[in-house]
Amino acid sequence: MAGAIPAWAKTAAPGAQAAPSGNAAVAARKDRNTHSPAVLQEVVVSGIRASMESALNIQRFSNTIVDAIVASQIGKLPDVTAIDALQRIPGIQISRQLGEGGGTVNIGGSVINSGYEIRGLPYAETTLNGREVFSATGSRVLNLQDIPSSLLAGIEVYKDPTASLLAGGLAGTVNLITHKPFDFRGPELDVSAGETYGSMIGTARPNFNVLGSDIWHTGIGKVGALLDVSYHDRAYREDGITNSSIATNSTAVPGKTIDYTNGVYNTMFIGNRRRIGVDAVL
Repeated sequence: MAGAIPAWAKTAAPGAQAAPSGNAAVAARKDRNTHSPAVLQEVVVSGIRASMESALNIQRFSNTIVDAIVASQIGKLPDVTAIDALQRIPGIQISRQLGEGGGTVNIGGSVINSGYEIRGLPYAETTLNGREVFSATGSRVLNLQDIPSSLLAGIEVYKDPTASLLAGGLAGTVNLITHKPFDFRGPELDVSAGETYGSMIGTARPNFNVLGSDIWHTGIGKVGALLDVSYHDRAYREDGITNSSIATNSTAVPGKTIDYTNGVYNTMFIGNRRRIGVDAVL
């Protein structure tokens, strides 16, 4: 018997075990019954194929170099402003100020208030549904940080000018597209709500968006109406270290002029940014 045991072990299939018998089998069944199976609470699947196809079709059927992002893609991202959503497009660089996109770009001593660049160039044309718009600043651009991203159906960036585009954008043209009643097949009601928490200031602020749209068949044809309201509130705090003006000294080191700062000091910016947007279409 001692010589038969090694021979049986060599010919057994890998992982094979002897079946339990008698009380051992009963105990094994009881042990399995005492452990309840794991219950999967929720499975969330977010489809992105349709949104990717919409953005790719814009590029495919355009006669120039254009990149785009559509509303379904914007809604899946934590971007609250148009400029934050704009940075998702290849070739776009943005500046950030007080925790969100925006601010200014300094090119050759000229301050450009766009807060973004297209392939490194700041001079871009901004249009809203194909019409030129601009903010009350020193340049012909629109401050995109003032526009809530929830009001947009998409953003198109034209990197190569064509005769159909408005002139003036050396770097390119950014076209903001808003929702229209005929974008939907019938009645539409979208409601979203949340809050923005500032970890440094320790304060939470609410935000919400409500979109309502409908289409009616009348004697003169189809008539559509849409109302889109967005509210976003955010408390912020930004700490930094800033140096004052640069001065020169030609007496500290004989025969040389050195540059030095007049001082270095800490900065703290605390405030509240409230952004309200309304889009009405008939």
